[in-house]
Amino acid sequence: MLTRRQLLQLASAGLAGCVGAVALGRRTAAHDHSLHSLAAPSIAGLVDVSQGGVGTRLASRLAPPAPAPTTMWPRLWRPGDLIRSGDVNGPPIVSITCDDGPWPVNTQAMMNHMRNAGLEQHYGLIHFFMVANNALMFPDIAREVFERGYGIGNHSLTHATYNPTRLANEISPAQDVFASLFNWTPELFRSPGLTQGVVIQNECARLGMANVFTSTILNDFLAPRISSSQIINNVARTIHPGNIILLHEGGSHTQTVNALPGIIDVIHSRGYEIVRLEELLSAGTIQLMADVYIGIRSDVAIADAAELGGVDEFTDVVVELRTYLELSSNLSPERRAMVEARIAEALQARRA
Repeated sequence: MLTRRQLLQLASAGLAGCVGAVALGRRTAAHDHSLHSLAAPSIAGLVDVSQGGVGTRLASRLAPPAPAPTTMWPRLWRPGDLIRSGDVNGPPIVSITCDDGPWPVNTQAMMNHMRNAGLEQHYGLIHFFMVANNALMFPDIAREVFERGYGIGNHSLTHATYNPTRLANEISPAQDVFASLFNWTPELFRSPGLTQGVVIQNECARLGMANVFTSTILNDFLAPRISSSQIINNVARTIHPGNIILLHEGGSHTQTVNALPGIIDVIHSRGYEIVRLEELLSAGTIQLMADVYIGIRSDVAIADAAELGGVDEFTDVVVELRTYLELSSNLSPERRAMVEARIAEALQARRA
């Protein structure tokens, strides 16, 4: 099978169309969920894309846009979904995701660990949720991630706020940055701080995106106050089918970078396979955050929301369920009544 780098080289010679049809033979007209391309705007013309004019200064340093990558797997999620995990009752597969980059040394070290473990043969098996301003600061690293075939997601423009409205307003400008860097935009977003809010999900829905959370908290964001061995142990303790493993690479997260080989070993020793995030989300039933809150006692839902870092855990449950109702116009009357009952239960628990 051809690597994406080889496909990119063939594309420059005008051969990508015929070769891609063979190399990506699993795609059909009915399941052509290619990540959409955008014409690359001038970074210098973007409003509030960077602080202190960084985008303007870096515009001349950016290489020509690369061809947009495509996904070989059917897209089962819907725009506006808030995803917790893949199929928890499905095959023993997990995905590794990494937030806050790109970052000097750390990002390339993460990719090299994957390559050394044989996990960069056809495409890289980490999904990097990038802060757009960091991608502007380190465009060469961002493009290396793209060209080595790793997944890239939107992790906001600045990562400077956990306010839902402000975060929602950063998603589209971040997409503009990625379009300028790659001539391509991500379909997957992750809220900084795993912040929830109707306004965030509505903006994701408008842009055709999903918001990807996690089912496990590894606490590697505490670095440097957490050791690599603790991070590895946390992965071993919480791994499950469909697990979306959330790691961090930006700034001081050397412990996470150093833990990655051990994390890979633990995953394999437990009989799990590491797959690309798009593949994980195409294998079976995706678990949404709302599904966790439906059909269980409100105190369990509240505890789960608190574990995921909500500032107001009661509000998070209600906000997520109301978002679920707002974005799910095809719910059966029985399902809608169940969701409304859980909202009332959570509100009652709050008043108590």
